[in-house]
Amino acid sequence: MQWLDEIIPAITRFFGENAAAFIRGLDLAGLFTWITDHAVFIIGAILMALWLLGTFKNDADRDAR
Repeated sequence: MQWLDEIIPAITRFFGENAAAFIRGLDLAGLFTWITDHAVFIIGAILMALWLLGTFKNDADRDAR
């Protein structure tokens, strides 16, 4: 990725060669691809968790009355 190649010298300058090697070793393109491929499932899981939290909160509010 071009933007990564541009920031590696800055990372090396500020954090050292080990940090730059760590960033270079990360498969950022693969991670981005995985996230975009699974975006529907990720968003669905977040929405379901929010719905369940709201359901439990409403039950607790009703039981408190």
